[in-house]
Amino acid sequence: MLQDALRISTDAQLWKLKPEIFGGSSDAEKSSRADYSDVDFFRLGYTNGVFDSDCYRNSNGEYVLFPSNSGLGIMGTSVMNGNIVAVVVTGSMNDDVSLYSADWNPIIAGIGADGKVEHVESHKRCQGKSQRPIQAGGT
Repeated sequence: MLQDALRISTDAQLWKLKPEIFGGSSDAEKSSRADYSDVDFFRLGYTNGVFDSDCYRNSNGEYVLFPSNSGLGIMGTSVMNGNIVAVVVTGSMNDDVSLYSADWNPIIAGIGADGKVEHVESHKRCQGKSQRPIQAGGT
């Protein structure tokens, strides 16, 4: 699950750096190192297992994106035991990725302008949404 969350974070960083004409972030977003406000799973190239633009599920867990103009929060919840992992991305360098893991209720914090945890949001965002079927070998 942690590997999936890190893969999603690097996919977001690559999207941030990719030219807009090739499906990357806009030039306006590139001007702000931490602006991930327009990222979603579709823009990252995910199709199979996507509930909505910000909800994705695979055999390991369910992942939710929390995009903002000051960073990107990624939270994963294990389908096996409910463990939670959270990754925060505040730029396109290795040092701009922070990992969080805890035995807490399924919550994630929003990202403040300083890249720190700011407010708590329920992880119930994906429940009740229709899911596209996961295909073998799909993202």
